[in-house]
Amino acid sequence: MKRIALSLGPPLRSHFWGWDVSGPPVAGFAVLASGLTGPGLTAWLAAFEFLHGIDYDALNRRFVMWSEGGQVFSVSHDGGSLTGNWRIDELRPNSGTAGVDRPKTRAELDAETFGIYAKSDEGVNGKWKWAPDLNAFVGLQHNYFGNVWIYKPGNWVAPLSTGTQNNLLPGPARPATMR
Repeated sequence: MKRIALSLGPPLRSHFWGWDVSGPPVAGFAVLASGLTGPGLTAWLAAFEFLHGIDYDALNRRFVMWSEGGQVFSVSHDGGSLTGNWRIDELRPNSGTAGVDRPKTRAELDAETFGIYAKSDEGVNGKWKWAPDLNAFVGLQHNYFGNVWIYKPGNWVAPLSTGTQNNLLPGPARPATMR
């Protein structure tokens, strides 16, 4: 099994930079548009920004990308050379009411006002993460408002519980009447 790290590149050079980190030596590769395929390719190229957030979904064995708005794409490798055979699927279209059914697009965010301060919220910038304890992705949008969006993959299942919660801070003791 290959262990791959992917990063989005500027569209005039390559759409992805990648590294096979399965073992020494680490081999780098670039993926051009000619190395991409799949039913979501046209929609992804139309929406392409190298400011997409990208993280790996280990359960479904694919990378998942988001760049504001409601569109979510996946990219997976169909075998062969790492410079080609990368499949793009659109997992969720950018549909629904902005801020209610889906996150806002860049244009919708730019139309908002926020006091006297200039906006500096550009792109996803690491605000798109796989949360294994939720079996979902978490996206943070808008550096002032802190809007949080949870994306559950289509085949979502509740995460397995270990029966313990060791990530909670200690609280006050329960009254004797409630013990």
